[in-house]
Amino acid sequence: MRDLHFSGDDLYILAGPTMVLNGDIRVFKWPFARATISANREPVRFETVLTESVSLPHGHGTNRAEAICALPLAIAGRTPHWLVLYDAPGMDRQDGEYTVFGDLLRHD
Repeated sequence: MRDLHFSGDDLYILAGPTMVLNGDIRVFKWPFARATISANREPVRFETVLTESVSLPHGHGTNRAEAICALPLAIAGRTPHWLVLYDAPGMDRQDGEYTVFGDLLRHD
């Protein structure tokens, strides 16, 4: 797990290898997770209702999705969007020494 974000009662999970490991990175949706988590009294819970929302681009040693957040509608417009930021950005995500590009993903 790389990051978590609630949108209403749904939990979005940014999942993939951690640290310097390489591999697929995906966003999963756990519908109605807020109530389930609040009611849970077990130290570990295995959940089977996760759905894959999107697979994210990644490279070997670069462009590992690290954070996800919802953009305020004042910035995103009428359609909700996620902002995804990456650690170890590749040259394709850089513009000079101080500018790094993330991704905007539309979500419902």
